This record gives sequence, C-alpha cells and structure tokens, in this order.
Amino acid sequence: MKVLGLVDRLMLREILPPTALGFMTYTFMVVMRGVFNLIEQILVRGVAMKDALQVLLITLPHVVVLTIPMSFLFGVLLAVGRMNAENEIVAMQAGGIPARRLLRPIVALGVLLTILNGYLYLVVIPGSGRELRELKVRLFAEAKNLGRIEPGIFHEQLPNVLLYLRNADPDSGEWQDV
Repeated sequence: MKVLGLVDRLMLREILPPTALGFMTYTFMVVMRGVFNLIEQILVRGVAMKDALQVLLITLPHVVVLTIPMSFLFGVLLAVGRMNAENEIVAMQAGGIPARRLLRPIVALGVLLTILNGYLYLVVIPGSGRELRELKVRLFAEAKNLGRIEPGIFHEQLPNVLLYLRNADPDSGEWQDV
C-alpha cells in the first residue's frame, strides 16, 4: 500500500505552492520592519554589517513562528477554494471519493507544521532570545557612535539596565558620571 495516494498527492500539490508563497510573503513583510531598524543601526550608530545581519538572523525564528500558521491557512484556503470553484470536489464525490478524504493530507501537513512550530517555539526561540540579549549588550558596549545616547536622558535599551549620562565628551565620546 502506498503511503501517499493519488488524492493525497493532488492535495499536497494544490496546498504547498500557495503555502510557500504565503510564507515568503508574510516573512518578508514582517522582516522589513527589522531591516529598516538595522539600516538605521548601521548608518546612525555605526554597527558593523556583520553584526546587523547576525541580529536579523537571530530574530528570524521569532518571525517564522508566526508566519508558518498564517501561510498554511492561506495555502489551504486557496487550494480548497480553487478546487471548489472548478467543481473538482463535486467531481471527486461523483467518482466515489468522499469529501472528508481530502482532509487526510491537510491534517497530516498541519500536524507536521505544528511539530516544526513547536520545536521552534520551545527549543530555538529561547536560545535565540538569550543570544540576542548577549549580542545587544556586546554591541551596545562596543559602539563608538551611539547616535541616540544623549546626556541628561534615561535610556532603557539594555534589558534590566537603566542608563543615565550626566555628561559626554563630544570629541572622544567618553561618558562622564554614568
């Protein structure tokens, strides 16, 4: 007995392309906000391009965890809607295939994506969160041009740290009375 029957392969071929398109589109749209922030970090604060890309890659799992379910829903709705509009579901029922038979590949793919999402959420994201915090602290400590750090203003960019400068030397950038 085959693992994937003809109906299963048909449904997967209908669902996977719009799901992949939705995943790329949604991920791109959500990541664009971070890209603009990274461009600001590179141009204004003098962060190295390598470090900025590392920040982007570390934050990617946080985005992917949200875009996987959205893209799967998009793919299923598009595939089933197209099949319904072209009366393929009615033709399958006329051929003796029940409509509930179409659910098997959808549920199987949904379970696989749920497992992937669970792994990302429970294993990858906590590690990337720690790594991102450490990277931000390192970048903040090494930054030579901290464009937004002005004397006399409280800064809360670092986790669990409140930074206040009384004075800063404009030439050397050295902080005084931190």
